[in-house]
Amino acid sequence: MGDQVESKRVKKEQAVPTSLDALKERFGDQILEISHGVDMPTVVFGYTSIVEACHFLKQQGFEQLIDLCGVDMSEYPGHDAKAPRFQVVYHLLSIQHNQRLRLKVPVDERDLVGSVVRCGRPPTGLSARPSICMASCS
Repeated sequence: MGDQVESKRVKKEQAVPTSLDALKERFGDQILEISHGVDMPTVVFGYTSIVEACHFLKQQGFEQLIDLCGVDMSEYPGHDAKAPRFQVVYHLLSIQHNQRLRLKVPVDERDLVGSVVRCGRPPTGLSARPSICMASCS
């Protein structure tokens, strides 16, 4: 019984790193940063590649967009004033691998981020656009 639990744990831990390796291979220099947080890995993309990255991750088993939000980084401690003010943050879920993945896209006020609605329906059935619009309201 203990071996089965250990085997499941190892498979679970291997799922996201495999996807991260595939992301690195596929998107290379379009990835700005990869970090491993306490709760889930985080990948930072340029805004021009996020839609393609979400399509790719869906093929890798991340079939649900579970959260979409915007963050105003202007008053975040340590935020560089020359860096983009906002971040669009996506949380993806792989039910098959029981894994979560956070994607971040730094954007300025005038940057347009493509919609990921066609990658898969958000669980609420709403489009991504209202969330992005809400993120730019201040």
